[in-house]
Amino acid sequence: MAPDGMMGVWMDHIVNETSILEDTMDEAGYEMTIDSSWEDAALFASGQATFSTFSSLEAAQLAGQRDQNLVVFGRIHPQYMGWMVDTGGDYDPDNTGSVQASIDALVEDDALVGIGAWNGGHVPTDTIAMDQVYGYEFSEEGGDFNVTTADYVAIPTLINDGELAAGSTSPEHGGARFLTDGQEDLTKLFWGADLAAEEGFGIPQLNSLVTTQEFWDQEQEAVEAFTDAFQQGIDWFLDDPKGHVLDNEDYIEMLGAQNAAQAEYIIDWGLNLEYDTDTQMVYEDVTMSEDAIAADREFIEYSESIGFVPEGWSENISFETISS
Repeated sequence: MAPDGMMGVWMDHIVNETSILEDTMDEAGYEMTIDSSWEDAALFASGQATFSTFSSLEAAQLAGQRDQNLVVFGRIHPQYMGWMVDTGGDYDPDNTGSVQASIDALVEDDALVGIGAWNGGHVPTDTIAMDQVYGYEFSEEGGDFNVTTADYVAIPTLINDGELAAGSTSPEHGGARFLTDGQEDLTKLFWGADLAAEEGFGIPQLNSLVTTQEFWDQEQEAVEAFTDAFQQGIDWFLDDPKGHVLDNEDYIEMLGAQNAAQAEYIIDWGLNLEYDTDTQMVYEDVTMSEDAIAADREFIEYSESIGFVPEGWSENISFETISS
């Protein structure tokens, strides 16, 4: 599972600060070990993990590419990341005239764009946005953009320093330090989930809950117990996020912040929607409703239509609802 972010906070609560996960799994007759890693998709694909938190779209890609039967049984974060540029700079829409003009200029100037990794959960949304909305190819090989990879939390600093013209990032990925204390040093071009909603692409996920079809069929009680503990963590976190985070240095750092003011900005931006986004960073209910499944399928089907997901993925992946 991803080691930090808001999910990192509530996982620390249910694993280390309390015995919620241990007790819930024990009651169902299971023992669980948590491995925090950014390589969770690779660990899962190699059979080293029973559950994982990569996106449903990544699950569809894996299922189609490896003929592996998978189950998506929960949703955690929508794809809230987006592209940002230096405020007042050459690619600020206030200077170019529009977001489209800013993206046109990035391509025309062969300007350097930063992303955390080509296998990051934001890349599908970036790719679809550029292809379907702005008219460009965003890809690792070929493509219209000059792209480099950098640490996720370094990208906002590199934009602010002028080493990157733009980057795929968010306030939680190091951006908050340039947006607090009266600063407005970064400007968004778009947020992934908001843009997808506006354009009717469905709802892209950044993190989902995934397991194998075999484990779902044979050990559903374990899946239900884990989901219950996971939901308890979300409930605890969302009940008082500022109270839980702002006095805890470890949790502040997990949110990609340097101090309490930055962490507060992230919470107000991503949960309280006090700034420039319309999509909350965390789903209140981790289980998949029928509406959630339909929205998830819509985005993956759209991704398949432009070649981002292998044909036939739906034969190898199912979406399941766990009764709360």
